[in-house]
Amino acid sequence: RDIHSGETTKIKEGKKTVVAEMLLDDLIRTDTFVELFSDEDKDLFLYTFTKEGYNIRNDVAHGFYLPCDYTVFKATLVFLCILRLVRFDNDIISCHK
Repeated sequence: RDIHSGETTKIKEGKKTVVAEMLLDDLIRTDTFVELFSDEDKDLFLYTFTKEGYNIRNDVAHGFYLPCDYTVFKATLVFLCILRLVRFDNDIISCHK
């Protein structure tokens, strides 16, 4: 699988070579991500979805949130991230017209 010609897997070297999916933190630090998104986008994604910030992706994925943890503030952060991705998608669509 790839993102705009960027890799989404990594090779872990050790006693045994293993091919694994990249974690979100790894994807955000790839050259492809840096080419496609601004530093502000990177900071927003890191702040919203990783341990460097609210870690919403992990907490939702693993069921750590109680209903009271789903706040308007956190929903707004996720919504802003979605808007950044939509901007990116529209740029691609306009290039192919």
